[in-house]
Amino acid sequence: MPLTSPASGTPLLPYQAELLPCVPTVVGNLAYDRFRRQLESIDHILLHHGIEQRFVQTALDQELAKRQAEAKTSGKLRVLCPGDQVLFQKVAAQALRCSLLRTLTGESFRGFAQTLAESQLRQWFCRIGQAGGTRVPSKSSLQNYSEMLDASGLRQVVMALVQSASSEARQGEWIEPVRVDIAFVDTTTVKLDIHHPVDWVLLRDGVRTLVKAIELVRKEGLKVRMDEPKTFLRTMNQLCMQMAAAGRRSGDRKARKKILRRMKTLVRIVMAHAKRHGDKLAAEWAETKWSEKQAQGLLVRMESMLAALPVAMKQAHERIIGERLVDNESKLLSLYEPHASVIVRGKAGAEVEFGRQLLLAEASCGLVIDWDLRAEKVESDVYLVGESLQRFASWELPVKVVVGDRGFDSKQVREKLAERGLENGIAPKDPGAFALRWKEERFRRWHHRRGQTEARIAIFKNEFLGGPLLSKGIEGQDREVGWAALTHNLWLLADLRKVESPPVRVN
Repeated sequence: MPLTSPASGTPLLPYQAELLPCVPTVVGNLAYDRFRRQLESIDHILLHHGIEQRFVQTALDQELAKRQAEAKTSGKLRVLCPGDQVLFQKVAAQALRCSLLRTLTGESFRGFAQTLAESQLRQWFCRIGQAGGTRVPSKSSLQNYSEMLDASGLRQVVMALVQSASSEARQGEWIEPVRVDIAFVDTTTVKLDIHHPVDWVLLRDGVRTLVKAIELVRKEGLKVRMDEPKTFLRTMNQLCMQMAAAGRRSGDRKARKKILRRMKTLVRIVMAHAKRHGDKLAAEWAETKWSEKQAQGLLVRMESMLAALPVAMKQAHERIIGERLVDNESKLLSLYEPHASVIVRGKAGAEVEFGRQLLLAEASCGLVIDWDLRAEKVESDVYLVGESLQRFASWELPVKVVVGDRGFDSKQVREKLAERGLENGIAPKDPGAFALRWKEERFRRWHHRRGQTEARIAIFKNEFLGGPLLSKGIEGQDREVGWAALTHNLWLLADLRKVESPPVRVN
């Protein structure tokens, strides 16, 4: 019988699973034994809680919606025949397992492709170790796997896991109760993979990107009269060394202004050359060996730099030549990640951070039940918790208490909690009100438990996100946080699952 998801009317087609070889038994390696049991528990949860089915269903729905959107523009609808749909379902299930295991191990796409080929246990979990031969996905395929679902689709899968694991019918599977009635919220900063935002270094980055793009165009035979492109890189590097050498001695301020003016002149020249090469590529791309998609990708890269460099030059002029302050909301921190923000939190060793603001909500059992990676300006904690309450209601999570530090306290939040019938466990900003609430035994217990949320955030960021986000762009970074939330919850539930101990070997 075809399987259907309650969230969609598109049926999943049944198919015969591949015959997988047995995983060899390894004796005397405790770390391997723990890792194997962990993967077996995650595999059990994926199958018996319907998480794999939900992922495949969501991926299929998004694929069909994508094809319908393409049909509106092209006039042709790419129909998914039954054979193609079965193949898509197999690839989607494999994409889920490969992406989960790669996030769990924290490996790169290239490194994971190698270890996947070497390990029969990993091949069993990813469903690629067929009896007649093994075909391991490449690093490019693994990257495509991670992009099969967008951030909203991954959130649907995570919420399906949370709802299934916390249901009353499933409580007998866990060592401890899995409840989501208490939500502990906190905010943090997710650092992006950018260097320290120095104004004149942004100009160097832009010149390098444009010159490399010009060289690619010229290699294809599309040339516009100009000096050798590498001379511009050499000149910019010389100016950067002079700018770095200019310290705070007498007269160095004028020297820095003079060097920046020369940098701006060089940037304008490179931009003009890049504009002419871009126009020539747009008109004559068919004469190159590139496809239209490849040529368009290079043009988009050049256009983004041509649009960002004037902003970077104006910012550098204001701060170095004009000696005027620039608001944090108006600062351009990176040419490649323009959505990065300046976040001042006053943490020890990180007074100022550069990245994106992240709200994380965990249940008392440790499950991540909500997250919000901000792409716009830095918002107050009060605004973020208000949006989180709306998501609790939209996903019908049985949250009854919201606990947070005093940064979340406001009259507006207290009113929203009362409107939704939620108990307020947020620490009041007023010292007198806090002292009164501290006399309540439940309030003290909640905030003693809230200290563990800091550890949960550290685990989430360091173990599953892996430090700075290596993904590029808003969509890729949102997707990476979604994978981290799904992998974290499966990892946690795997440890909570009741598993019979294997028999003790007696010699």
